[in-house]
Amino acid sequence: MPTIGIKLASLGTPAPAAPVLSSLDATADGVVLTFAATAGTEIRVYLASTLVATLAANATTYTDLPAPGTQYSYRVVAYDAATGKSSTSASQTVTRPKRSAPSVGFTATATPMHNLLEWNAETVSGWRVLAERSLDRQTIDATGQPATVPETIPETINLPAGTLAYTDTASLPGRETRYYLSSIDAQGYESERALVRATRPLPPTVEEPDKPAAPEVFTATYSGTSIVIVYSATHPVRISRRDAGGSAYVLLATDTATPFTDAGIDPAKGYDYQFETFDGELASAPVTIQARPVPVVIVVTGNIHVDAD
Repeated sequence: MPTIGIKLASLGTPAPAAPVLSSLDATADGVVLTFAATAGTEIRVYLASTLVATLAANATTYTDLPAPGTQYSYRVVAYDAATGKSSTSASQTVTRPKRSAPSVGFTATATPMHNLLEWNAETVSGWRVLAERSLDRQTIDATGQPATVPETIPETINLPAGTLAYTDTASLPGRETRYYLSSIDAQGYESERALVRATRPLPPTVEEPDKPAAPEVFTATYSGTSIVIVYSATHPVRISRRDAGGSAYVLLATDTATPFTDAGIDPAKGYDYQFETFDGELASAPVTIQARPVPVVIVVTGNIHVDAD
C-alpha cells in the first residue's frame, strides 16, 4: 500500500481535455471561431503563436478581425487556472476575404475640363481612389537632348465617409486614366477594388478663317504726272507706295475701284506699289509692282550740220 500511495500523489490533477475547434468561418466581417471545451476552463485563442484573446469559462465562440487577404492559423487552448495546466486544440487555417468591390454605380464621365467619378452610398468608414494617370515626364535622350516620354503616375486619394463623387482635373486630355475605387472599414482595412477608365477628350481644333485671296496687279503705266495701275480683286484693297528701292511703304488709299490712279507723281522717278486685300482683320499676302519711267529716245532724221571753229 505505501507504494500505491506514492503513485497516486505523483499523478496529481490531470490537464483539462483538449478543446475542439469545430469550425473556423471567414467572411469580410471577420473570422468566427466556434469551439467546445471542458466546463469551467478558461479559453485562450492564439493566432499562430500570438495570444489574441482570453475568454471566460464556458465561452464557445470568438470573432477576430485580422487583415483581409492573408492566410492565418488559429488554435484554442483550455486553461485550468487552479492547476495551471492546459491543453491545445488542433490548428486550423483560414483566409479572411476582403469586402466586395463597390462596383455597383461606379462610373466615370469624361469632359474637356475633368473626369468625374461617381458611386453609390454604402455603410463604410471611408473611400480610397487610386488614379493611374498617363502624364509626360521630361528626360534626356541617348543623344543628350531634352525629350518627353509618357509615364504612368499613380496617386492615392483618401476620401471621408459620405463622399459619393470625385473630380479629377490632373489627367491629360487624350490620355486614358484608370481609376480604382475601394471602401475602408472601421478597422482601416481596404475592400477589393472596382475599376473604371476615362479619357478626357481633346479640345476642339480651332480653325483659322481663310484669308481673302490676294489681288492680281496687271500693269502700272505713267501718264503725265500720274501712274495708272490696273488690278483685279475680290475684296477691298489697301494700296501703299514707296520710292523705288525705299525701305517703308506708305498707305495711299483703300480702294476697290480699278484702275487706280496715283496723281501728282514725279514722272522722272520710279515707284514701288504694294496691294493687299482685306476682310476685317484678315489680310492677304501683299502683291507688289514696280513703276519705272520709260527712257525718252530721240530719233533724228536727215543731215546734221556741225559748224567747225
